[in-house]
Amino acid sequence: MKLNIRNLFNHTSTISFVSKFLILFFNFFTSFVVLFNLSDLEQALYFTITSLFFIQTFVELGFNSVLLHFVANARKNLFLGKSMTLEFNNESNHELFSLAKFSKLWIICSSLILFIILLISGLFVFSDLEDYKINNLWIYISIFFSLSFILQPIYIFFDAIGMLRSVCYLRLIQNISLNICFCYFIFSNFGLESFLFAQIIAFSLIFLILLLKYKNLIMYLFFNNLKGCKFNWKDKFFPMQWRIGISSICGYLLFFSYTPLVFKYIDPILAGKVGFMFSILAGYRGLISSILNPYVSKYAFLISRNKSTMVNKYIRRNTILIFYLSIVFILFYYLITYILKILYFSTYERLLDPKLTLILFLGNFLICLSLPISSYLRSFRVEPLMKLSIISACMAILGNIFACYYKSIDLMVYFFLLTNIAVVPFIYFKYKNKAN
Repeated sequence: MKLNIRNLFNHTSTISFVSKFLILFFNFFTSFVVLFNLSDLEQALYFTITSLFFIQTFVELGFNSVLLHFVANARKNLFLGKSMTLEFNNESNHELFSLAKFSKLWIICSSLILFIILLISGLFVFSDLEDYKINNLWIYISIFFSLSFILQPIYIFFDAIGMLRSVCYLRLIQNISLNICFCYFIFSNFGLESFLFAQIIAFSLIFLILLLKYKNLIMYLFFNNLKGCKFNWKDKFFPMQWRIGISSICGYLLFFSYTPLVFKYIDPILAGKVGFMFSILAGYRGLISSILNPYVSKYAFLISRNKSTMVNKYIRRNTILIFYLSIVFILFYYLITYILKILYFSTYERLLDPKLTLILFLGNFLICLSLPISSYLRSFRVEPLMKLSIISACMAILGNIFACYYKSIDLMVYFFLLTNIAVVPFIYFKYKNKAN
């Protein structure tokens, strides 16, 4: 029994899930630290800042997702030596070096563009505060977030060449150091500056680890033997990237645009309540996705062998699992809020209205129920849900325009539920058509 448990926790997929779970747990814990220790306005600013980070979607444009597939397919006769150097025939892996050169140039340009977009967006959203301290803080936060953005291709290359375990550890270290440092500085009464200090420490720690342990590998991949390596982005990369890029942008409009819009156009204090709620919902979706990720390759394997009965069995089992997990999650959240209402009523008042919270839960519940089918459809290495993503985004934009015009958070929340009620059933229709 001990041997089996040891083998289980040495398995890469288990390490991946556990690391993802721990990351989500720390994010969940940090959200409550903010709730208990920052003022109403600081809470609103914190969740607005973290929502603004997802503007990277407009710069990244599905690059990371597509790069992972291309690098995984480009590795041939590759062996990772004990000294963290790659050993293989350079001629047979010309495409891998081409991808490395291309991704290096892409991410440097993207990080500069990201910094500019973050800077402009943040200064616009916070312009009504007339607080130069917040503006200066946002400038520094944008700088270090853009620097952290540069690390993404390194993680992707490590993952694709068979170092998923190392990537899990690196992401876990980065997230834990960020959250622990943030909480420490919060408890030390540094206020919102805590986030900047935590960013600096987390980035410096990961940069130091990469420099000390993976320097040779990074130099070999991204800086050596790259002469004459050119990658045909237009013909190879772009046809897949633009579809995923559009879906990613639609995802931002549907999930992460609400808090900044509420902060700017409705009520800054209310934005803190909305931001807290959406961070909880996003964390739960992330946990569900981490459960489903290992099934993508399993779906593809079974599909290639025409074992549709087995695929349907997995989808049905995962859907039932998500159904019960969602019910437990909703009950657990309301239990926490009930305890807060009894013991810490002042903190309870900083949560979103229970009725609106339930509506958001229902919308999120529909999304989560569709995730097993979405994973199945994407296992065909295409983006079959792009049109539905566009429809969802258009409905979200329309709802947000009305909500901001009438300064009504109720309209925004109801449109969130309505969008998912209208779109999610079509995901099941696509699944039925594909299965048949």
